[in-house]
Amino acid sequence: MNQNTTAENSTNTDLLQENDPSNGGYDKPVKKTRNILFVLAAVQLLLGTLMAMQQYGVARIVSMAIYIGVATVFFLLALLIKNKP
Repeated sequence: MNQNTTAENSTNTDLLQENDPSNGGYDKPVKKTRNILFVLAAVQLLLGTLMAMQQYGVARIVSMAIYIGVATVFFLLALLIKNKP
């Protein structure tokens, strides 16, 4: 029974090491995705600001808050993807 337990533990350890995202194969897609999220955040902020400037009063403030909020979400996701792809 000890041999089976040892074999199962070594198999589980091997499986965990294969799924480790810090392996070299995941670096390029993670960097690409991170850059895309940064670009989306910048585009959302720039275009959102331009669209909000076309409105007046409270509508402008609400629109700016929404666009800044969405841009912030994209920015935070880009920061988070480096640690937890």
